[in-house]
Amino acid sequence: MRLVRQTLAAATLCLAGTAAPAQDAFAPAFEGLLMEGRIAAAAGAAEARLAARPDDHAARFALGLAQFLSAVEGLGRGLHRHGLANSFHNDPGMLVFGGGVPFLRLPVPDNPDPEPVTYEALRAVLARFVDDLALAEATLATVPDAGFDLPLRVPAIRLDLDGDGAGAETESVAAIFLAVTGGSFSPEAAGWGASAAAGRTPPVGLDQSDAPWLQAYCHLLSALTDVLLAHDWRAGFETAFHDAFPATRLPSSGLRDEERRLAAQLGPEPPDFTWTGERWNHAEMKAWRAWLDTPAGQARAAWLAAQETAMFGTFADIAAFVHLMHWPVVEPARMAAARQHLLRMAGLSRENWRRIRAETDDRREWLPGPHQTNLMPALRITEATVLGWELFLDEFEAVLTGERLVPHWRLAYGRGINLRRMFDEPATFDPLLIAQGSAVLPYVEDGETVSAETVWTILDMLEGGLLGYFIWFN
Repeated sequence: MRLVRQTLAAATLCLAGTAAPAQDAFAPAFEGLLMEGRIAAAAGAAEARLAARPDDHAARFALGLAQFLSAVEGLGRGLHRHGLANSFHNDPGMLVFGGGVPFLRLPVPDNPDPEPVTYEALRAVLARFVDDLALAEATLATVPDAGFDLPLRVPAIRLDLDGDGAGAETESVAAIFLAVTGGSFSPEAAGWGASAAAGRTPPVGLDQSDAPWLQAYCHLLSALTDVLLAHDWRAGFETAFHDAFPATRLPSSGLRDEERRLAAQLGPEPPDFTWTGERWNHAEMKAWRAWLDTPAGQARAAWLAAQETAMFGTFADIAAFVHLMHWPVVEPARMAAARQHLLRMAGLSRENWRRIRAETDDRREWLPGPHQTNLMPALRITEATVLGWELFLDEFEAVLTGERLVPHWRLAYGRGINLRRMFDEPATFDPLLIAQGSAVLPYVEDGETVSAETVWTILDMLEGGLLGYFIWFN
């Protein structure tokens, strides 16, 4: 789930490429609409530009970008409509569960009058997300490999997640990035702090190399969502989503009632001990220990213990959700579609790097080649890095097509799991039984498996940062 969470976060973060001055007013006007949270108007402006100038590749990419942002916005609006409790001023403890289900980490504003959510309604929100991504992907697929520049202050782009007609700073791409990653990335590393969200940083931009990049992300997010929709996870929803959708009465909502009762009994946060000198001063430590035995100290200790209990409750909800991961297949075609999405993602990543290698400029590239300036020094890009990534893509595609098998700790040498068949002939998903081995027995075959030597070679060439590069490169 962590990978999924990070993955969803990189889709909102990595929308930048190269920047150059626009030739006319389209780019600044398009950017202005995005920064106001008027995504539909921005898409309309791009469509109008294309009607007047069908050969404007920047406008064609701009339309695909706006449609991608609209897909994310639509997901947020669907969750807002049902009262997702995941805005910045919610109790952070209540956001822990969203860390396990990344689609629930979008920082939607509070909804004072939400529609009750049902399992079917939540599935419909996710299904609409896949459909909207397909529209964006189809547009991006028509962007040719021809030079263009579209300068944008990407972190300052705002979405209208609550449908009130305007985008707030808490609905900016930078804010969404911070919420979705949950601190997994440093915003300072990419200049995505508060000043960036407010548009006070130089624009970065998008060019022809970023079209297959964003197209690949459409496929990746579609694959992840299709895998979820392919299965029945109703039991986990009804048992563990009471804090995510507090306005809806679920079978487990009584647990949230108890949390509220406990909070009401404890009242507001009691004051802490007042330290006047060095925190580890012997005299003050003695005074603190004495304070703990006073009514004020005991009240403070009881309140802190209750907070720890509430936090443990969120982890217990995650454990319950994982415990109930015995998901029957209800839409097997979505599993087959997910494999195709992943294959397309890999092919587009190759095209992305082919275009990057052909670039001769060096203008604040988000995803630079080895010959360009890297704005993310924590992840170096050298020739070895790119070759390591291409080796990973080779193995990834071989596994998805069944040419290479996935080893399992309980299988004999020369035997492995055919992952292609797991997608095309899906069975009940149960990660514990997969790890134990019984769930993969129908897919075990004789053949060449992914070797440990290959894995270590890839990790060495990527300096051990495969996950980070996967999120950045897709």
